[in-house]
Amino acid sequence: MSIIKPDPDTTCYLWELIRIGPFPLTGGAVLSVLFATFRSIVAYFCSNQGVEQLGPNRAGSFINLIPLFASLLSVWLLGETVRPFHLAGMAMIFAEIGSFSISRG
Repeated sequence: MSIIKPDPDTTCYLWELIRIGPFPLTGGAVLSVLFATFRSIVAYFCSNQGVEQLGPNRAGSFINLIPLFASLLSVWLLGETVRPFHLAGMAMIFAEIGSFSISRG
């Protein structure tokens, strides 16, 4: 006998739906959902295109740029300060990408 556990997000949404009612579908809400969906789909296709052009081994090293961009965006958008460990991490990321690029020719 198997017991199906409901997703906690779905349970919370259903509870809110029963207690408060559905959220209003304003133009801004619909545009937000469409923008987020479109942006995710475009990013997925761009990532696949990059892997196809560079090859999986070479493209794999660029995945390390995600924390670098996250740090830079947190400084720009949230006003956070750059700490020495951020700089050390960025240096290691660039060293890794550079050494991989040099070794592969």
